[in-house]
Amino acid sequence: MAAACAAMVGELTGHDLCAMLVIVMNRFKPERHQLVSMLALEGLVVVGVDRSGSFDELLRKTWGASLSGYRFAEYPRPAGTR
Repeated sequence: MAAACAAMVGELTGHDLCAMLVIVMNRFKPERHQLVSMLALEGLVVVGVDRSGSFDELLRKTWGASLSGYRFAEYPRPAGTR
């Protein structure tokens, strides 16, 4: 779905990049598995859109961009809030 959205945004806007905010649930660390709280953050997924390329190629790019966005969506707390 993200690849289709990126293709549509690229086609409608003519831009070569599509940026999407995705919701990330950061319960992947063992110490957070039993936590009862909201841990949702926003992750940034940026996909390069080549309108002359194939959709299969865009799927591969989107998959890699999504993995990076989800992987790095954990934000350290600002120093003043620790």
